[in-house]
Amino acid sequence: FPVTILFSISSFAQITLEHVHVIATGRQYTEAIDNGSYKKAPSGANMVWDYSKLKASSKDSVRFGMPFWYKGYTHFPQSNYAFINSSDTSVVQYAELTNTAFYSHGYYASSDTSLTIFRLKSKIFAFPSTYNSSFNESLIYPGLSIGLGIDPDSTGPIPKLDSMQISTGFDRSAVMDGWGTLKTPLGTFNSLKQTTLQIASQIVYVKTNGAWIKASPAILNLFGLTLPAPDSSYSVEFMTNSGGIGVPLMSYSYMPKDTSVTEISWLYAIPRKSSIVSVEDHQLTVYPNPALS
Repeated sequence: FPVTILFSISSFAQITLEHVHVIATGRQYTEAIDNGSYKKAPSGANMVWDYSKLKASSKDSVRFGMPFWYKGYTHFPQSNYAFINSSDTSVVQYAELTNTAFYSHGYYASSDTSLTIFRLKSKIFAFPSTYNSSFNESLIYPGLSIGLGIDPDSTGPIPKLDSMQISTGFDRSAVMDGWGTLKTPLGTFNSLKQTTLQIASQIVYVKTNGAWIKASPAILNLFGLTLPAPDSSYSVEFMTNSGGIGVPLMSYSYMPKDTSVTEISWLYAIPRKSSIVSVEDHQLTVYPNPALS
């Protein structure tokens, strides 16, 4: 809950993030990226995170709209929001906001020579969010199927293999691991800090007797497949429930062995109303980039 500041920033208190605090259509945001090196924000209660010295290495504008305003919306029937970004004119990201969660549904990217449709529903925030609230999810992004039609061992134990598919699995764990005061060049905000760990790994499936099953070590050995080690990464977002801002005040990503962060995205200006240009004439793109954080 918000608390009125009377004398000092120590008056800031724990807050709760609800779905109404996240996004609104027809609004434009200006964001900046600082490519300098900074310490990672610590976790905990009643923190003061001072990033007031951030510098704008680059800036970009971001808009929120309804899905049917943009090309590709028919591929994302469950979405009720779309994200566009002015610096990349080839991508539209689609999302879904409910009373209990905010989801990314993927993106639609088109150009004169190519078309990419990425569909994967992943949770960005859960509601209500407060200090120490968390969520976990496991996702599978299916790869292309390769026809095999072989019977490696007609007497068993391996049956006939019709097809093979190398998919990507994402295990995601998000926790609101901090609350307190966030200072940026835009101002001082009562904020929640969410840290999300994502572990991506390759999974091999084979189709046998009409059903897809996870490939056993014997099948992997049969094809000489050695799967790479899982790839881990972290993303951090700071959110507020005040001012009708509706997007992360600040965000960054890092790898497990990193001792600092070298790219921080932050809200450069208070959101304003914006007219939406028809995507039939302008290809559009995206924040945040869903490619799963």
